[in-house]
Amino acid sequence: MRIARSAVSAGITKSFYKIIYIFIPFDIFRESQQNKSIKKKLDAWLTLLSFDEPEKIIALVEKYPKFRKIYEEGCEICRNPERVMEMFSKELYELDKNTVQYMIDEMQDTIDAQKEMINKMEQEKEKILKENEEAQRKNLAQMQMERENAIIGTINLLRTMNVPEEEIIQQVCGLHRIDEEQAEKYYLKLLHTCCN
Repeated sequence: MRIARSAVSAGITKSFYKIIYIFIPFDIFRESQQNKSIKKKLDAWLTLLSFDEPEKIIALVEKYPKFRKIYEEGCEICRNPERVMEMFSKELYELDKNTVQYMIDEMQDTIDAQKEMINKMEQEKEKILKENEEAQRKNLAQMQMERENAIIGTINLLRTMNVPEEEIIQQVCGLHRIDEEQAEKYYLKLLHTCCN
């Protein structure tokens, strides 16, 4: 049994429902009401739910006539089992339909979550690949610049030692494993920067 009451919190204008659950064992209620009359509406509802003896039903309907309609509907349902089965069949069909729809929705949510995760992983992978490519480009450029500086430094050192040009080119080719044409380019580059 559930009782709902409207309550207002102090200082807050919005109302909310406080739900209180009361558990009543019907067998204990039946024992306590064995020789008593129905006094309150709560007793009437509990009598409706726990008694099926004709005397109690008559006493209930005499005191609270609105319960007569409930009993009439219950009797009508008992007289027409096909209607009951049809009602249960419809309910079971709706339940099955709702269960299937719920399962489909759950699967769709899972699929959507997995797609989103895959997209994020793909984006992260692309970002990492771009960062790696950029880092490799920077490393190659740095290494190339350091190599060029080392070659030019070697040429400059040999020039300060008054080594002839042909011998400088030969030495640079051997030390840095480049051909004569490249060595001459570096030599001319050094001369150009020295003259300017």
